[in-house]
Amino acid sequence: MEALRQVKVPHYKGLIVRKTYKQLHELIDKSQKYYRQVFPKARYNSTEHVWRFPSGAQIIFGNMQNTSARMDYQGQAYDFIGFDELTHFTFDEYSYLFSRCRPNGPGTVCYIRATGNPGKRFCRFA
Repeated sequence: MEALRQVKVPHYKGLIVRKTYKQLHELIDKSQKYYRQVFPKARYNSTEHVWRFPSGAQIIFGNMQNTSARMDYQGQAYDFIGFDELTHFTFDEYSYLFSRCRPNGPGTVCYIRATGNPGKRFCRFA
C-alpha cells in the first residue's frame, strides 16, 4: 500500500522488488485486491508487471535474481523503491537500486522502504 502514496502525480514511478518474480506472486495478488478497491480505474498489465493509474503514474513489480541483474535498472529513475525481504539482497544490489531513487519530475518525494525477516539465516546485507 505504501507505493500508492503518490499515484495521483502523473510522472510518479514506484518499484517493488524481490529476488524473483515467483516471490512477487503474493504481493501482486494483494495489489490486485487492494489497488482496485482504492483506484477502480487502475489497470494491471501482467506481462509487464506494471500497474498504470488514471493519472499516468506507474507501480512496477521487478526482480533482481543476482547481482549482475542490477544493470537491468541502469538509467531508470524511481520516486519510490520498496524492497520486500531486504535480507535476500546483497549490499551491492541494494546500493545500486538506492542510486536509482530520484525524481521523475517535480512534486514527488523520493524515498525507499524495506521489509525484512532475517529469521535464523545470516543476513547478507549486514
